Amino acid sequence: MKHILRKARSGIITTTLLLMLIPLTAVAQTPQTVTVGQNATFTYTGSVFGVSYQWQVSTNNGSTWNNISNGGTYSGVTTTTLTIYSVPDTYNGYQYRVGVRLMTGGNSYTSGARLTVNSQLPVVVIQPDNKTVTEGTGTNFEFQVSNANGTLTFQWQVSTNNGSSWSNVSNTGIYSGATTRVLTLSNGVTYAYDNNRYRCVATHRNGVANPVTITSNAAALFVNPNPRITAHPVNRTITEGNSTTFSITTFSSSYQYLYQWQYRVNSTAAWNNISNGGVYSNATTATLTLTNVPISYNNYQYRCIASVEFRGYVWSENSNAATLTVTPAPTPPVITKHPDNVTIKEGTSGASFSIIASNCTSTFSYQWQYRTSASGTWTNVTNTGIYSGATTPTLTLSSGVTAAYTGFQYRCTATCTSMANSPVSSNAGTLTVTKDVAVIEVFPIQTSFCSIDDYITFTFTKLDNEHQILFRITFSEEAKAAGFQDRTTYETIPADLLLLIDIPPDVPTGTYTGEVNVECEGVTDLIANYPFSFYITNNDVAIVEQLPASQPLCGGASLALVVDVSGTAYGYQWYKDDEPIAGSNNNEFTAETDGSYYVEIWGTCGAIRSDVAVITNPTSPTGTNIRVKWGNVLYVENTSNKYQSFQWYHNGSAINGATFVYLSEREGFLGEYMVRCFRADGSYDQTCPVVFDVRTKSSAVSVYPTVLKPTDVLHINLTDTEFNAEATVEIYSLLGRIVYSTRITPQTATIRPDFQHKGTYFVKIKHPSGEIFSEKIIVQ
Repeated sequence: MKHILRKARSGIITTTLLLMLIPLTAVAQTPQTVTVGQNATFTYTGSVFGVSYQWQVSTNNGSTWNNISNGGTYSGVTTTTLTIYSVPDTYNGYQYRVGVRLMTGGNSYTSGARLTVNSQLPVVVIQPDNKTVTEGTGTNFEFQVSNANGTLTFQWQVSTNNGSSWSNVSNTGIYSGATTRVLTLSNGVTYAYDNNRYRCVATHRNGVANPVTITSNAAALFVNPNPRITAHPVNRTITEGNSTTFSITTFSSSYQYLYQWQYRVNSTAAWNNISNGGVYSNATTATLTLTNVPISYNNYQYRCIASVEFRGYVWSENSNAATLTVTPAPTPPVITKHPDNVTIKEGTSGASFSIIASNCTSTFSYQWQYRTSASGTWTNVTNTGIYSGATTPTLTLSSGVTAAYTGFQYRCTATCTSMANSPVSSNAGTLTVTKDVAVIEVFPIQTSFCSIDDYITFTFTKLDNEHQILFRITFSEEAKAAGFQDRTTYETIPADLLLLIDIPPDVPTGTYTGEVNVECEGVTDLIANYPFSFYITNNDVAIVEQLPASQPLCGGASLALVVDVSGTAYGYQWYKDDEPIAGSNNNEFTAETDGSYYVEIWGTCGAIRSDVAVITNPTSPTGTNIRVKWGNVLYVENTSNKYQSFQWYHNGSAINGATFVYLSEREGFLGEYMVRCFRADGSYDQTCPVVFDVRTKSSAVSVYPTVLKPTDVLHINLTDTEFNAEATVEIYSLLGRIVYSTRITPQTATIRPDFQHKGTYFVKIKHPSGEIFSEKIIVQ
C-alpha cells in the first residue's frame, strides 16, 4: 500500500513514497514426494518480484541452510524453479527454500519444503556362492532380489582372470539361464572351467530416467579332476616269444595323468608295481608293452592305476584286471647238418654243399646263397652257370669252377611254411679252388691313356688266397726310352688290387709294352709272367702362359686376360665365379668387373684348365692409396685406424712377412707394388698398384746390423765423403711413433737406442745432401 504525505516546509512540498514489504516467509513451498531415481522440482510462486534467486538446502531438518550450486543432481539453482534429477534415496527428508533479493535491497526467504524419497529399489536376498564340482558334472549359481517394483532383468557374467575383466555369458555350450536369476552349468564342466568367476548384473527399471543396476558378489567355480577309466584292459592270449600290450582310456585329457601298471602272478596274489626293463616297457603310460614274453608269464594279471595330483590332493582309480595267457611255442625248425668246407682243383667237378633240416610240421623250402668273402653281402644262388640244386638241400658246382671262386662261401636257408618262427639259416661252407701255377691275372691286356693323365691303371684278379702274392714290373726298351721305369724289386700286391704306373712327362704318342712278374712268397713253383701293353695319346695342347694369380681393376678400367697355349686347341670356354661366360670362346677375355676367372682349353684328350685369376676392384670412397715416405719406404693411408692388418704384394705375389702399414726393401723398390688393407671383420680394400721402373735404393748411407738385441749398438755409415755436416737420425715403430732421435757428424757413427720393446723398426736418416734414406731393422 502506498501512502503519499505532502508537507509544506519553507515553501517546499515534499513527497514521501513508502513501500510496504510483504514477508516472503508467508510464501510456502509445496512438499515433494518422489521415488528414488525420479526427478523432483520446487517452484517459487510468490507475488513479490525479485532481482535474483538462490535456492538452499537443509539436511538437518532446517537447523542450517546451504546454498546449492548447479551440477550433479541439481539444475536451475538461481531461477524460480529448482530441478533435482534422479533423486537418490539419501536425499529423503532434505528441505529446500529459495532466497529472493528485492529491488530495495536485502534477501528474504520462503519457508522450507520437505522432499520425501520413497525407496523402491530391489533388495538382494541371495548372493551367488562358490561352487566345487567334479569334472563331468554340473552346478548352478543363484542371485535373488526382492522389493523390485517395475521391470527387473538379469545378465550373468564370467571372468577367466580372477576378476580382472568380465564378459557376458550366453546360452551356449554348458550354459543356460544366462539372463535369469539362476545360471545353470550342465554336466559338461571340464578342467578348463576351473577357477572361473561368475557374477550377475540385475537392472531395475521403474519409469525413472536412469535404470538402477545391482551387481552381485563374484563366486568361484572349482573343478576337481575325475580320473575315471572309461576303457579297461582286456585279456590277451599270445604264443611264447611274442609281444602284446595292455591299454586303458581315461575320461578326460584336461589333466596330466599319472599311470602305474601293476602285475600279479595269479588272481589271489599281491599286486606289484612294474618298472621298465626285461619284457616290460612303457610301464608309466596308458599302454603297457610286453616283448618276447616267456611261457612263465602265463596267467599273470595286469591292471593300471590312473592318478591325478591337483591342489595338493591325489585322485586315483584302479582299472579292472586283465589276464595274460601264454601258450607254448612249437619246437622250431633246426639245421642238424651244416655244409662242410670244400677244396677242389680248378676245372674239376664234384664239389657240392648240403644241409639237413628237421622239426617241420609240413614241408621245407630251400634257398642257397653265396658271398665272395667272409665280410661280403649274401646273394641268392640261381640254377645258372656252374650252379645246380639252388633250391634243394644240396647245391652242386660243375666242372667250370675256376680259381676265381676261391674264398666264396655258401649257406642255405630252410623255411617251414607252417611255422611262424621259421626260416632258419645254416652255417657257411667255404670253397677253395687250387691252381698249379697261375695265381693272378692282369686286366686289361690292351688299353689307351692320355699323356696328360697322372698314371696308368691295371686291375689284378687274385687267384690264390692262401699265399702272399708279390709282383714286379719290367718295361720294354722303347718304354724305358720314353721315361717309364722298371720296378726291379718285388712288392706286395695292393689291397685294392689296383696297380698304378706313373706316366712320364712329355711321353711321345705310341704303344708301350711290359711284363708283370708274379710269385707266391715261400712257394718257388708258383711263378708267372703276365705281359701287358697300353697306348699313349698326346693331348697336343698345353698352357704356355698362365693367367695372373690376382690383378686389380683401377680407375674403372677393364683388364684383358690372355692365356697362351701350344699345340692344337679345339675350343675355349671362359668362366667367372665357376659359371660359364656366354660367347667367351677364344684365348682372350676382357674383365670389367671383379671376380674369379679361368678358361678351359680343349685338346685331343679332353680339357685342361688354366690357373684362376682373382680380379679385384680396389677403388673405394675413402681413396686408400700407397704413399712414398722418406724416399724409399712405402706406406698406406689408414685414417681413423679403419684397417687392422695389411698384406703387401710385389708383381702380383704376396710378400712373406709384409703385413704392416710400412714396407721397406733392403735393395730398394723395383717393379709393381700393391697392398690389401683388412678390416676387423675380414673384409678388405685393395689399393691400385704403384710401379717403380728404376730401383730406389740409395748408396749414400748404410745401416747395420739389421737384426740386433735391445741393448746392441747400431752402426750408420755415410759413404759420400763430400759432406761432413750433421745428419739427422730418427727411429720409428711400425705404428709410426718416433722412439729415438739424434744427430751424427762423422761419416761413421755408432748409436745405442736402448729399445724398450722387441719388434720391427724403421731407421730414418736425413743425409747432409738433403736425401732421406731409411732402413728396416728387427729387434729380437
